[in-house]
Amino acid sequence: INAEYMGVSLPNDEALTTRLIVTNPGSEAFRFQTLLHTYFNVGRIEETVVSSIGLGPVIDKMQQDASAPITPTSEEVKVSKEVDQIHVGAPAEVQLKSPAGDLKIAVEARSGASSAEPHDLVVWNPWIEKSTKMADFGDQEYKSMICVEPGVVTRWADLPAGGSFSLTQTITAV
Repeated sequence: INAEYMGVSLPNDEALTTRLIVTNPGSEAFRFQTLLHTYFNVGRIEETVVSSIGLGPVIDKMQQDASAPITPTSEEVKVSKEVDQIHVGAPAEVQLKSPAGDLKIAVEARSGASSAEPHDLVVWNPWIEKSTKMADFGDQEYKSMICVEPGVVTRWADLPAGGSFSLTQTITAV
């Protein structure tokens, strides 16, 4: 699709499910990382909150030592400057509250038929300086968007020969 903008609107209690499936038809295992890049139109970023995100370790790429996980003091993320955080072992469900509408984001990562695996959750907004330097991002778009992106990025997922992995995201308007 060659489009400048493509969006989906969800009426209350309606849901959108996206699923990424990685399969290994080969005879040898391989390792991979993955992330579902989900951009949300939030209306006004300064009034937006990602909540129920947990108090697990966070890799905050805006910190001087971005490799050292920090312990958050709140289960909420509010944006008033550039944000680039990886919430390690994120909860299965988070809330996104914004002037454009409230959403519940449920995530499940699974290898084959086994039980759910831990996943990460990236929260990102480029803010002013970075947005003006991005060729595919409008200078003012940071004011009305946030990324809440489930995936496996702080570790390598091992996929055995003949194995499969799925990452499912269900977004529900609440």
